Amino acid sequence: ASDYSFTSEAGEFNARFEIVFQDNSLSVDTPLLPSDGLTIVDMPDGSVKFKVGSAYTISRVEIIDLLGRSLYDLNGSHSEETYFLPQLSQSAYIAKVTLSNGQLVVKKAVKR
Repeated sequence: ASDYSFTSEAGEFNARFEIVFQDNSLSVDTPLLPSDGLTIVDMPDGSVKFKVGSAYTISRVEIIDLLGRSLYDLNGSHSEETYFLPQLSQSAYIAKVTLSNGQLVVKKAVKR
């Protein structure tokens, strides 16, 4: 360590420092999908419909079973995607949906 020395003229210096407050909010070009913004519907024909708001686009859907195995890895390009998933039995599953803005939405669903 080295010695530190400070010299200044005697007096009061009111304009020496300036305190500036800035808005710290992050700018996001695309708003994030709220946690309840993903709808998963089990259709009677064995297909499953995934739907998000019209401002969002589904780019990928991964279906995972309760043992952590990836059963389906599907691509999408719309705000509503329907996939025929005949091998899903009656059980609980985890859906990992990736949106085109990079947001990952994870939701649990039960196949009936």
